[in-house]
Amino acid sequence: GNPSGSLFIDLEEVEFNDLAQTGTISVSNDDNQDAVQIQFGSLYQLTQTMTIRGRVLVDGNNEADILSSGYDRLNPVKIAATWDIDFFKLYINGVLIQTITNLGAVPLNTDRIGFSYGDQSNNFFGKVNGIQYFDEVISESDAIQLTTI
Repeated sequence: GNPSGSLFIDLEEVEFNDLAQTGTISVSNDDNQDAVQIQFGSLYQLTQTMTIRGRVLVDGNNEADILSSGYDRLNPVKIAATWDIDFFKLYINGVLIQTITNLGAVPLNTDRIGFSYGDQSNNFFGKVNGIQYFDEVISESDAIQLTTI
């Protein structure tokens, strides 16, 4: 498996209910222990504000974690994550939010796109316009252009 990649999510809106206040879209291997996750979270189900979290998991361990808050869950959001062994970058709405460097490890064999709601279910509540996954890192200028609203 390739140790680098890019994930793009064009999100229309996210919904939360009283069962859980998180939703996740990820690329992962078959046991979900190696993954790049984009998580959407809310403090409680009726709030319109959400946080967006980008995570890199290897063997179930957190190798990188970026959190950005203050997004309206009912408005479109465009997200990109790019990674290789040297860095993990999270872009939201045309802005590079943060770069984490010198990852100890990166996911391998990420051959599936998954949706989950809360910690267990295989559902995602919301509207997604599109998801793209590349097994290479796209340039910062391309990532900014692809995520600009």
